[in-house]
Amino acid sequence: MPGSVGVPTIGKVEDMLDERGLQEPVLDFTDTLPVEDLDIGDRYVVTSGEHSGQIAEWSGTAWTYTIPLPGYVVVSTRTGLLRIFTSE
Repeated sequence: MPGSVGVPTIGKVEDMLDERGLQEPVLDFTDTLPVEDLDIGDRYVVTSGEHSGQIAEWSGTAWTYTIPLPGYVVVSTRTGLLRIFTSE
């Protein structure tokens, strides 16, 4: 399933960073996207619902969604958590 999240080994992380590189950070991983105090370019990983596993980015008028490729690595600027997307 595209966009699912797995728990890799350190070696796998190093390989993925070498292969794809670290993606733009997200603000957080969330079940519900915020509706107030948004800035253009705010990014979140959606963790449930129709867009679960996708990266949402605020355009100024609407959310746009990207399905991460396997190996994409993102970090939350709020929590410091890292997620690696797999094809599982």
